[in-house]
Amino acid sequence: MGVIKGKTDNFGFPLWEIQLEGGKLVTEARYRFDIISEPDRTVTHPLEHDSPPHVPDELLYLFEPELNEVDKTPNEAPVNVSAPPQAPTQKPSSKASKPRQFVPVDESTVEQFVKDQENQGTARKNISDMRTLTQFLQQKNEKREIYKIPPEELNSLLCQYFFSVRKTDGEEYEPSSLRGMMCSFDRILRSNDYGYELSKSVEFAKTRDVLTAKQIALKKMGKGNGDKRAETLTDDDIEAMFKTGQLGLSNPTTLLHTLWFFNTIYFGLRGVTEHYQMTWGDVQLCKDSKSQEYLQMNERNTKTRTGANLKNTREIPQRAWATTDQTKCPVAAYKLYKSKRPTKYSKPEDPFYIQENNNPDKSALWFKAQRIGINKLGKFMKKMALNTGNKIL
Repeated sequence: MGVIKGKTDNFGFPLWEIQLEGGKLVTEARYRFDIISEPDRTVTHPLEHDSPPHVPDELLYLFEPELNEVDKTPNEAPVNVSAPPQAPTQKPSSKASKPRQFVPVDESTVEQFVKDQENQGTARKNISDMRTLTQFLQQKNEKREIYKIPPEELNSLLCQYFFSVRKTDGEEYEPSSLRGMMCSFDRILRSNDYGYELSKSVEFAKTRDVLTAKQIALKKMGKGNGDKRAETLTDDDIEAMFKTGQLGLSNPTTLLHTLWFFNTIYFGLRGVTEHYQMTWGDVQLCKDSKSQEYLQMNERNTKTRTGANLKNTREIPQRAWATTDQTKCPVAAYKLYKSKRPTKYSKPEDPFYIQENNNPDKSALWFKAQRIGINKLGKFMKKMALNTGNKIL
């Protein structure tokens, strides 16, 4: 309850001076109290009045201190103040998001994970090249790890290394081999947070100059012409392997060679590691709308498609269609292999290539539940070529 004592204007809006029952004067821009205009007049019901004009929010803060002070005045008679409407309480969503799941991990686990995904060929090359460099450093009475040698000293040592390094038989390396050594050393330094790069840092500019000069000199000597590349198989070479029994369906060894050959030709498997990592579930026997059978490869990481580049994928699945010539049919070879290998060792996660049975004539199964080693797989082509009597490698 209050009494209007005066009125002023502020930016076009009326301000009301109101004396509360306790005697305190307040200034209000809106009616928030039951008021009377004359001191001697008593009212028993609230005074009805028109709604005041809307006051912008940026002006309301000017009056908040006085209003807060009114609420905190001690020993003052209760004031009939209408509370501003409260916003409706928002009900919690019935579709509450589930908490994320995270596997416990530490730094050593992360480092081991990265190491496990590294290309095994690259890892072996790192070890081989570092072994050669370590032999050189020992001759220089240098026992520190390369990532513990200051850049200026390491630069000088590498210059000498690339100038003098030879094979065990005294022959010069190929230019690409020297460049590969540089990459191996760079990977070792980077993995140990060395802080400098052999291929970019100015501290190793002389090392790069020596390597370039060495490559030019080797090129003048006839090195680097790729004369050790394998020869391409011709149709006559392939026909010769079928005629001599190196390819076909007649026995366990020949069948394995044939499957390896078809997987290479139709599915584009290049390195021995890709064959070795194949599982039985990677190849599926399918039919098209005309009931024509074909094999489809579920490609994982390969030599050229490792998975690091998500865009580097095949748009069309790899397929090997059935042919009328059963001796050269990939589907026929797959079906025979399926029937001749142990059922208990034909789960999707089991190895694709398994060992031949020592006594296939005494068993319906030609193969046993044992994986073929990577070295044996790597010699399939060489073995077939030698037995054919044609130097196609």
